Amino acid sequence: MTQEQGGHRRSIFWICVLALFTAAIANAVRSGASEAMKAELFDAVDAAHSGELIASALGNAFLGFALSLLVISPLLDRIGGRRIVLFASACFIAGPGLVLLAPSAGSFSAVYAVLNAGMIVMGFGWGATEGSINAITTTMYADDKTGKLNVLHAWWPGGMIVGGLLCVALFGAGLGWRVPIVMIMVPGAILGL
Repeated sequence: MTQEQGGHRRSIFWICVLALFTAAIANAVRSGASEAMKAELFDAVDAAHSGELIASALGNAFLGFALSLLVISPLLDRIGGRRIVLFASACFIAGPGLVLLAPSAGSFSAVYAVLNAGMIVMGFGWGATEGSINAITTTMYADDKTGKLNVLHAWWPGGMIVGGLLCVALFGAGLGWRVPIVMIMVPGAILGL
């Protein structure tokens, strides 16, 4: 392998790391911001069911994750890892964007629908990430699959910790739930670039 090929391989590996790190941040921030979202979006309208409503919305990220994996995994070679990672990047921008738009959607049902759509789209990004980065990594590092997969997946708890600390810091500074949600878009945009 030439030095240039090794450099490209390392760059692609770190893109995979960033994708997983972004997915982990998104998971942590969704959870960290959920109580504040519930209080603003659902408590005043239906306090008796507000916990159920936010839990259902959060659960839809797992629906997006599962659907994304279901479609992407068997078609990865046809679609291509690059396109899948770019799709994940777009989802990590569009999903939080929809969540941010939810409060201004109008009626209660529209707010709930837009919030759910945003969570599903973020789940698509998570599933696209998981459905592509493992295959990309093991293809590039056929001689060190286990080692590279361990390094790659060590970034999941790192992203969860960063996302959790981000929520603690931003809520501690008196900022609402929108700022942490916007922060998901930052690594998502960097991933696309």
